Amino acid sequence: MKHTTIFLTIAAIGVIHFVNAQTVKRGRNEGTMHIPASNVMGNGNITAYADIGGFLSPEKFEGNAVVGAGIGIAEILQFNAQTTFINFSRFGPTEAHLQATLPGNDRLRFFGFAASGDLYLSTSLDTITEGADVTKPEYNPYPLFSAIVDFDWLSKPRQLPLKNYITFNMADNPRLLYRFKQLSLKTGIEWKFSQHSLFIDAGVAFYKDKKNNPLVKQKYNQKYAWISPGGRYRIRNRFSLLGNFQITVYRDFEAHSVFMPDIFSVRVKFEAPIIFRETDAEAIRTLVFMQKKKEETQEGKFSPDIEGEQNVINKFEQTMSDLAKEDETFDYTKERDNLIKRREKVEALMEKIEELLKEDEE
Repeated sequence: MKHTTIFLTIAAIGVIHFVNAQTVKRGRNEGTMHIPASNVMGNGNITAYADIGGFLSPEKFEGNAVVGAGIGIAEILQFNAQTTFINFSRFGPTEAHLQATLPGNDRLRFFGFAASGDLYLSTSLDTITEGADVTKPEYNPYPLFSAIVDFDWLSKPRQLPLKNYITFNMADNPRLLYRFKQLSLKTGIEWKFSQHSLFIDAGVAFYKDKKNNPLVKQKYNQKYAWISPGGRYRIRNRFSLLGNFQITVYRDFEAHSVFMPDIFSVRVKFEAPIIFRETDAEAIRTLVFMQKKKEETQEGKFSPDIEGEQNVINKFEQTMSDLAKEDETFDYTKERDNLIKRREKVEALMEKIEELLKEDEE
């Protein structure tokens, strides 16, 4: 009897460890290639990233590299900064962003909003700003603003793993801030799988030349539009490799303009969490994907009771059944408590194994 109990207990622990092994560690602020999520990464979390791209324009081919890092400094606040290396050799602009989101955006929710204060430190030779000329060029900072709105459909009862993004910013190309005032509107749709995701972004940007006669009221009369499909591939359930290609589908710039949008570009980005503490939102998202996978394959059914109590797997199934009820949303407190109970159940079962093994030795 003791050996049977030990076997069943070890089998239960094995199933639990198998379930935990499938857990994907994803950041709250994961977005697409062009648009960050409105979520912030969480207090104390740190992520580093590198972004390499090749750009083809009518005049030339150019390759750039970007390195940066971000840190969560509060549950609703994060800071990130990055530097660009033009043609992998000389310094380009450096950016710093302080992003604040809505309270409660650290949970799995439908609507999210964030505002960001953006500072761009230009390395472009500025000879057109008032007070600057060829003999006395300037390198100016540009404090600007951006906003992000997104909709996470996974928080709805039908568990649709789709997320929509919309963002507005005032720096489509930071290298040209000295020469153009810029407005940019981007939107994206991301379909999330249990680990990876596919997305498609699109955007339109408007430019106004600063060098024109300041006495004449100028309009944002130069513009272009683009579309960019891509995806995220997760490595070892933690690191992310993102890639996309972008095609310019419309251009309307003056013939003598100093800027002409790239016709085609390709980018690859690697994200590496340095300090990562999973939050309720990521844990719930992982549970949803795991349950959907189980329902599709109809595998992994293991439901014996141990010591007259419902085992951890049945507990998990009941939790996910509650999440799937129509016209209901997630009870975050309940989900947090369920996760805590699962951990306590594992610890209790492990202690029981130790006790049974000691008794068997005696």
